[in-house]
Amino acid sequence: MPAAPAAARHVPPVARILAAVAVLALAAFHIRHLAFICDDAFIAFRYARNLVEGQGLVFNPGERVEGFTSLSWVLIIAAVMRAGGAPERWAPLIGAVSALATVAAVMIHLDRRAPWFGIVAGLLLASSASFAAWATGGLETGWFTLLVTLGFLLALAVLERGTRRLVVLDAALLALAVMTRPEALLIAAASFAAFALAAARGSLAPRRLALWLVVFAAPVGSLVAWRWGHYGHPWPNTFAVKAGGAAMLTTGLVYLGGAITRLHLELLAVPAAFAAALGTRARLPRHATPLIAGAVLPLVAFIVWLGGDFMDLYRFIVPVMLMLAWLAAAGLAAFGARLAPRTAWGPALALLIVAIVIGAWGGLNLRATRDTTRVWNRLGVDSIGLLREDARDWTLIGRFFASVAQGSDTLSTTAAGIIPYYSRLYTVDELGLVAADLTQYRRLASPRAGHGLAITGSALLRSRPQFMVGHPHVSGEAPRSANAVSVEPGWGHRIAPLYEPFRVALPTEPPRVFTFAVRRDVRGRLP
Repeated sequence: MPAAPAAARHVPPVARILAAVAVLALAAFHIRHLAFICDDAFIAFRYARNLVEGQGLVFNPGERVEGFTSLSWVLIIAAVMRAGGAPERWAPLIGAVSALATVAAVMIHLDRRAPWFGIVAGLLLASSASFAAWATGGLETGWFTLLVTLGFLLALAVLERGTRRLVVLDAALLALAVMTRPEALLIAAASFAAFALAAARGSLAPRRLALWLVVFAAPVGSLVAWRWGHYGHPWPNTFAVKAGGAAMLTTGLVYLGGAITRLHLELLAVPAAFAAALGTRARLPRHATPLIAGAVLPLVAFIVWLGGDFMDLYRFIVPVMLMLAWLAAAGLAAFGARLAPRTAWGPALALLIVAIVIGAWGGLNLRATRDTTRVWNRLGVDSIGLLREDARDWTLIGRFFASVAQGSDTLSTTAAGIIPYYSRLYTVDELGLVAADLTQYRRLASPRAGHGLAITGSALLRSRPQFMVGHPHVSGEAPRSANAVSVEPGWGHRIAPLYEPFRVALPTEPPRVFTFAVRRDVRGRLP
């Protein structure tokens, strides 16, 4: 590792420790400000609750379908519930702690290479609106990002030292990451390719490569075999529902472009490219740039192929952004180190330029933070403020159904999280995410990101749910239409005679009205 400049070597360690604590405090404050929970999180909560209550890993008891993406996250939530904790409180907290641990791990790792290197990376992450928002949400993003980060840092350590302990830890962490999100396979593949190349060059013992493969493949292979035997598919149902392939490329490219402009990733890309060009002269590990490129490029391609998402601040980009921030910190530090010795004003000028970049990044992310806390939907993207409002309203709706429905009642909805979780009713998912038979669904021509299927009219009519919710329709005044059921054209006139609109005033301030359709033969027992 190249030696740090003499001036930097005399930076008091206590100053860097205090700066790191301040960065973590900033990250915690930012995460707390954007904390929320979204509807999708409650799908995992329902699976976890059914597991704890002895029903197994199912959404609707008796139906085997893997409608969750993250097995490890469901098991963590199940452990919380088994201990008596409320998942809607603990899931965001666990995600936030994971995010803070990620920032700490990055700062510690980079600080060992050059003083203040880690602090710069920590500031970039702590001020990122995307990183802060998706530390919570109730989803596995914070936990997944921590696993990916530790796996990446350990992979660098394996390439530098290659000890047995590092190899086992890296393989185990990346296997756990695959159990958290399937796209971690792309990151693991990049690591294995780097290890194989190192083994071919003689810098890594072949037995270490074989050890990594065994430790990684054993749990991942077991997971695939269990999934295939238990659910009948090698991949989660979410993969089949959300992956649109070529049909979603345009949506995915729009998602990627929105992420770049909304998150201002160009401010990271320029110094990251500078660091990549300098390589070891930027005090980067020798294998860092190809390892990052080998992970990021396939991951971005996968996100585009998947079609992205409909929620603001681009949660799928968080692991990519973290690696860019890692490289960008190295680029800024290298730029400052190269500019400082050139003139007497060099140190001050270098510090000013680095401060401008960090300040611009922080300021633009602050603007995004303030904007997303408002309630809006733009071009099919929901703000964090809207997701918060939906969570509040849909919680009240779920509890309403729990209070009026009988245990044998069923409902249909496009929102398969909060309302089914609190109502505990058998649920027909109109978008197929937790549906056992996807042959009853059709692929939409222009789907919303992450919502590529819709139930056929014949299948919905056969299910005859007592309550037809569709997309939960809540507004400040009674709407004219009954609801927004996701059903194919031509079937509305067949379904309408069986149902009538029903409106409920939710106990909110100001008052809001929820509208749904109730089957006529059970209308009489509603208040």
